[in-house]
Amino acid sequence: MTILRLLRRHPLVKFISGPIPSRAYGFILEDENFDHFARYYLDKFSLHPDKPEQLENRLAGIADLGYILIPTCLANVRIGMPAVRREVVWVIKENGMYGQLLVLCDNASPATMDVQITPEDLHFIREFLNIPPDVAPNWYDVPEDDWPKGGA
Repeated sequence: MTILRLLRRHPLVKFISGPIPSRAYGFILEDENFDHFARYYLDKFSLHPDKPEQLENRLAGIADLGYILIPTCLANVRIGMPAVRREVVWVIKENGMYGQLLVLCDNASPATMDVQITPEDLHFIREFLNIPPDVAPNWYDVPEDDWPKGGA
């Protein structure tokens, strides 16, 4: 199955237009989180390849699409969790390096700033993406050019 066919089987994230935030709150995602999600997605949608030697390529393709698929899957799997705006965007980490942030809320507007994320939501996200318990969500600077743009 090609990546394009994979995308057609799952709805894409629609980006919210409006003010672009300068800061966003969420979890920095590491390669291991994308790999964990890829295995979940492969099992959930029965996308196992016909040949075992194709498994790593299939997992890598899904992991590469994680920035689109993870926010959408979270919204579909955890129905009660607030979803004013949720994307995976590049941010500047404390060490000055770039990282990929799963955005839970941001400072673009009162609506996106006041999203109530419960401890249960955070626990669910940790388990869903295999985020270690000692990793806490935090606020990060978002370079303006790295925020997804488009209409809802």
